[in-house]
Parts: sequence; structure tokens; C-alpha cells
Amino acid sequence: MNAVGRSRAGYTAIPGASGGVLLQQRAPSGEYGRRVAAFTIAVLVISELALHGANSSGYGAAAAMANLCFAFAMFAFGRINPLFWRRTALSFAFLAAAAGWAAFGITFTRAEATAPDLFDGAMLLLLSQIGLFIAAAALGYRRNAVRQTLTWLVVAGGAYVVLLLVLRETGMLTELGFLDTRGQARFAATIGNWNAAGAALGMIALLAAGNAGDRLETLWLRRGDARTGYAAAFYLMVLFCATVLCAQTQSRLSTGLTIVALLVLLFVALGRNASRWPRAARTLALVAIGTGFLAALAMLAGPAILGRTSLIADDLDGRMQVLAHYGAASMQAPLWGHGLGSFAEWNQQQLQPDDAAAYWMFGAAHNVALQLAIEAGWPCVALLGIGLALPAIRIIRAAWHAGIDLPGLSALLAVALVAGCSMLDIALNVPAIAALAALLFGLCWGRALRTDLSGRGEA
Repeated sequence: MNAVGRSRAGYTAIPGASGGVLLQQRAPSGEYGRRVAAFTIAVLVISELALHGANSSGYGAAAAMANLCFAFAMFAFGRINPLFWRRTALSFAFLAAAAGWAAFGITFTRAEATAPDLFDGAMLLLLSQIGLFIAAAALGYRRNAVRQTLTWLVVAGGAYVVLLLVLRETGMLTELGFLDTRGQARFAATIGNWNAAGAALGMIALLAAGNAGDRLETLWLRRGDARTGYAAAFYLMVLFCATVLCAQTQSRLSTGLTIVALLVLLFVALGRNASRWPRAARTLALVAIGTGFLAALAMLAGPAILGRTSLIADDLDGRMQVLAHYGAASMQAPLWGHGLGSFAEWNQQQLQPDDAAAYWMFGAAHNVALQLAIEAGWPCVALLGIGLALPAIRIIRAAWHAGIDLPGLSALLAVALVAGCSMLDIALNVPAIAALAALLFGLCWGRALRTDLSGRGEA
């Protein structure tokens, strides 16, 4: 027989040192598929962030098609357990109903729609994000898939952060078509919007913090090796660089929520394995680490963010006026809206002499719910909200009963961060950020479904 080739089922024949043949067990094909899926979607979503956040018609369509291709491949070749579909059917039905409501409205009110030619692209983005969310849940439903995907997200996110540092210091952002902020106070990354860039960098920082805490916990329990230490050092580097760049965007909401989420993660991390050290030591460590991190952040990015703190009251009052304005405007067509993707055109048509100076530059409502209501009606908002609330309840219930590890908690905090930012900013209007949020939320949902099935937490 050949030295390599024939083998028993599940084993590979390899030459032995004495001329014999050894049988080495192969990893199941499903494990390879999971690894490939985790790597592919992590690199894909971070690449979308790097390419202007996919925040243009061309990049947005390409990103939507890529995300849909991943979702279709996951559904076709992922060997999804039928129980998964039964457990997700209700949420999927509400999400599909939301997309159907938007499509139904534009079909029967096309003559009254503000910009019907923009509907197709906006619907493609919506369907791609729903598809990615369900595909991520199917991936998270598989054992160890969440941990692997989050690891690759931090690796790809770390490469993106390093790229940002290089591009900023060399002044190549303009040459590559990005907003050049070298020598300026605010940093917009490759997305082109300061606040959206702050949300994206904050999410990367949180994911890096969760992975770093997980590796440091492994070392603390003396279960790791040198590779675990190297990984922890890399994650800490990504955490610090991403947080500094987040602060340099001068987005007060993104930076503030990122710091709060990092402190929550640190508090939870120090509370784990409590039997190994007394409460006083944990409190001292929390204060020392938190103070040291904030001091280092203040030295590197403090002037950038502190320079705008005096404007918080005025800016918040202005933002509340914007929300009140668009909240009232959403009642002009509360049932069907004015058509997906039509907000910018609709806003220009609504300008009046007394408010044109204040609202002419708005391409988004700075509140994701209000903008969806203006474009597709409040029933669409309700259907989509229910479709997302059901997974959120399942995730919270699973975490409460079975616990959650630090990488999983960091993913949830990242989703909470971008959700908070989207209430007063445009974070979820950027397709790549919405895709990253859908991926993280879907992964957490899939693991919660598996946790419910097994009765204990899954990696």
C-alpha cells in the first residue's frame, strides 16, 4: 500500500520513523468548514471597514453581495441542524416581515415615493444584513465557532489599526482617496466620518479587550503556554492603539461609551475566579488598572477629546432638536414611509426657509429608528425591533443562567456600544459597521441557542 493515501475512516496514513505506517486522526470536515467560515467572515467585514466603511453606492453594493454570498454558502454547505431553524423561525419571520413591509410599501406607493430609484440598493443592504445576521447565528450555533470568529476579528482588526497608524503618519490617506486628517485635530480613519470611525474603533478595542482578558485569565490559572502570552500581548496592543485612535476621533459619545464598556469588562474579569484572591485585592486591581489605562489614554489622546467637552451641553441640546424635528417629520407618512434609501433626497425636498440653514447638510437622521420610520414607516420599525428583541432576550437569559466568557461579553458590549451610538449618531448607517454589529449579534444569538440546548455555556 502507499505510505500516504489509504487510511481507515477518520485517519490519515503517514510514514513512521522505523519504516512503518502511523495512523494520524484527521479533524472532522465540519471543523475545517467552521475554521474557514470564521476566517472568511472576519476578514470580509474588517475589509469592508477599510474600504470607506462600504459607505457608497458602489462599495455598499459590493459589500452587500459579498455578505449575501457568505450567507448563502453558510446555508448551503454549513450542515445546519434542523433544530436551529425551528429555534430561529419566529425571529426570522419578523425580520422577513420587516423587509416585506418595506418592499410592499414601495410597490403600492411608488408614485408617491421620494426616490424610488434608490430603493433597490437600500433593500439589497437590508437583506444582506438580515442574511448575515442569520448566517452568523448558524455559525455561532456550532461548537467553538464564536471563539474562533472573535479571534480572527481581533487579528484582522489589529491589522486594520496598524494600517491606520501607518497611513496617518505617512500622509497616504489622501493619495488613497480617504479623508486626510494628518495634522488635524480629528481622525476619521478610512470611513470618512469621525463619529462612525469612533464607533468602529471602539468595537475593535472591546473585542481585543475580551480576548486579552481571556488569555490573561488562562495564564493566571496556569493553563497556558508561551503562545498564550504572545497572544495576550498582541491583543493588549490592539486594545490600546484602537482606544487611542477612538479618542482621537473626538467622538465624545463613542469614546465615552467605549471607556464605560471597558470598565464593565474589567470589573467582570476581576470578579471571575473570586475564590483565588480577596475582594480588597480585586478592588485595588480594578482601581489601579482602570486609573493607569485612563491616565495613559489621557496623555496620548486627552487634549483631542477634552477640547470638545465644553461643547457637550450645546451639542446635546442641538441634537435633541434634530431628533424632535425628524420625529415630527416621521408622522408625515407613518404607515409606509417615503421609501428605503430616500432620506437624503426627502430631507432636501422638505427644507423650508426657516430651517434650511440647520438641516440642509443632513444625510441621515442621526437616529436609526427615526430614519427607518421616515423611509419605511413605523410598522417596519416595530417588526424589525421585535425580530431583534427576541434574540436579545434569549442571549440575556442564556448568559444569566449559564454564564458568559470574556470574549462573548466583549462582543455583546460592542453591539451595545454601536446601538447606543446609533441613537444619536450615524454608526449603523455605515454598512460595514452594521455588518460587524450583525455578525457579533448573530454569533452571540447562535451560542445562546446552543447553550439553551446543552444547559451550559459553549465556547
